[in-house]
Amino acid sequence: MIGHLIVSGLNHWVHQSSSQNTFTDEQIKIIRENYPESGNISLDELIKLIGGNFEKVVTPGSKLYEDLKGNTCATRLSYAMNKAGFKVSGKNTYQGNGMRVFISADFMAREYLIPNFIRPNVCGGPKLNYPIETKGGGFSIATSIIAQYDISKGRYTHVDVAYKGSIGTNLYRSSSNLNFYGL
Repeated sequence: MIGHLIVSGLNHWVHQSSSQNTFTDEQIKIIRENYPESGNISLDELIKLIGGNFEKVVTPGSKLYEDLKGNTCATRLSYAMNKAGFKVSGKNTYQGNGMRVFISADFMAREYLIPNFIRPNVCGGPKLNYPIETKGGGFSIATSIIAQYDISKGRYTHVDVAYKGSIGTNLYRSSSNLNFYGL
């Protein structure tokens, strides 16, 4: 019982003394509503949505365009968070129309999510069988912003948003750790 009180007290102190934020249910809902799904919005359409200098430098044939071809999760989540009223920022962001966006899940996790938001739940371990719905699966999804860390690659390989049974893109079983930035 004493140990439980100490942990509760420390948890309360961390939340009270931290300058970091957590997300509310409503904020995650708005982020999810603004998430441009890859099945509905192509890479070229996403680039046009973001506009600004981003649209000028991310052109077909450019290295940035090629980097984005197979992995747009950080750009899509950056866009959705900006549209939901968050000021996305970081050293490795690109300027769009009134917003900054990441093109790398690793940079977004390390430069924006980790420094600015509390991680209340971290699951991990090699070959983790995630108790979370993937597209076509049958499990429930936590309402949260998700960053997936792949131990074998030594970096974050995916970021996403999940809200009450609806996920922006997908979760990938190749990742070893899931970090939830939730309620």
